[in-house]
Amino acid sequence: MDELIKRIEIWSIDRGLNNQDSGKQILKLVEEFGELVQGHLKNNVDQIKDSIGDMMVVMIIFCQQENIKIEDALKRTSSRLFYEHRLKDVESCFKLTLRNISQLADIPRFWPELNLAAITDSISNIGGAYDLTVEECLQAAYEEIKDRKGKMVNGVFVKQEDIK
Repeated sequence: MDELIKRIEIWSIDRGLNNQDSGKQILKLVEEFGELVQGHLKNNVDQIKDSIGDMMVVMIIFCQQENIKIEDALKRTSSRLFYEHRLKDVESCFKLTLRNISQLADIPRFWPELNLAAITDSISNIGGAYDLTVEECLQAAYEEIKDRKGKMVNGVFVKQEDIK
């Protein structure tokens, strides 16, 4: 997982995403979360896998932009010391994810590592309901973006095929 995170950070640096406005990255996180919800409602495992991976990519880049070590958030995830009682079912995980994305959007951000850890924990549980791991979702997302071409538009990376 550490090597995969490093590759995504390099990808982000190569495209100039690492020094953009983190607020735009929060909007991307909301967008990807919406796609995750849609995938769940349609029971579309491929969309769920893609969305979880994309959310992780977005959070890694957000951490670069905010000078947060994503590893710190991931360490908190594995300890599972918080929110465990709220992660009993998939719907609870969606609510917790939404709550923590909202808190992550607040400025000033008081405990972003905790919000990132809670989001990761929640999407890990959502993925687990579909026999997916966060790492395999992130790997799939990286494979999809690693050679992607595009340009920055208003602080957001737009892939080549979406540029008009």
